[in-house]
Amino acid sequence: ERGGEVVFFTPMGQPTTVAIRDNGVGIADEMLPKIFRHDLKTTTEGTEGEKGTGLALPLCREILRAHKGDLSVESSRGGGSVFYARLPERRPKVLVVDDQPIARKKIRMLLAPTNAEVLEVESATEAMSRAVAQPPDLICLDLNMPGVDGYEVLETLKRSQDTSAFPIIVITSDDRVETREKAIRLGADDFITKKVLESELLPRARKFII
Repeated sequence: ERGGEVVFFTPMGQPTTVAIRDNGVGIADEMLPKIFRHDLKTTTEGTEGEKGTGLALPLCREILRAHKGDLSVESSRGGGSVFYARLPERRPKVLVVDDQPIARKKIRMLLAPTNAEVLEVESATEAMSRAVAQPPDLICLDLNMPGVDGYEVLETLKRSQDTSAFPIIVITSDDRVETREKAIRLGADDFITKKVLESELLPRARKFII
C-alpha cells in the first residue's frame, strides 16, 4: 500500500540526527522551498486524499532551531520523503568526586574514549555545589574520603530534588558485599571496585552517557 510504510533511522555518522522516511506521494520540487514557511499554506493531498493544516512543519523546524538544531527534507514527487531532525552534538559531563588527584586523573584517562567533559572535585561540599551549578550526566563517587565520606555524599545527592536524577557510579577499594549493598540501598546506580576499574569503568559509564 503506497504511503503505508514509515521508517525511523539514524543516518550513518550522525548520532544526533533522527530520520523519518516514507513511501508516500512525495513533495514536488517547486514546493520544497516553501514547506517550512509560516506565511504560505503548502499542504497537499496525501495517499488517501487527506489534507493537513500546513502548520506542523514550520512549527517543528522553529522548535528545533530554538534548541540549535534543524529540520530538513529530501523528497520528489512520487518518490516518498525523508525528513531529518537534527539536534546539536553535546559533550556529556562526568563529575568525578575523589580526594586523591592521582585517582581523579586515572578516571579521566579511562573516560577519554567517551569524549566526556570531566569535572573534578575533591570534597563533599564541592560535589554538591558543582552538581547543581553544572548538572552532570554521570557522577563517579569515591566512598573513602576524609571528613564527610562517600556514603553521606551519595545519600545527600539522592535525597536532594536538584540532584536525585543524576546517575552515580560508586568506586571503592572495598569489595565486601555489605559495602555494595549499602551503596545500592542509598541510591547508587552502579558499584565498581578499584581492582576492576580499568576494565569495567568505560562500559558501565557508557550506559549512562552515550
